[in-house]
Amino acid sequence: MRKHKIVIAGCGGMAGTWASYALQRKDAEVVALVDIQKEAAEKFAVKHQLKAPI
Repeated sequence: MRKHKIVIAGCGGMAGTWASYALQRKDAEVVALVDIQKEAAEKFAVKHQLKAPI
């Protein structure tokens, strides 16, 4: 099965919805997090247990 590679740009409120959706799918993988505030992306990664680069 081919996986969709997902980059979450902006780690604010709506990003949590996208991350939850992606993590529920077997055909999706979060491959990167992008945010203008690095600390926000780091906290987001911890909260959602993501190992994606920031």
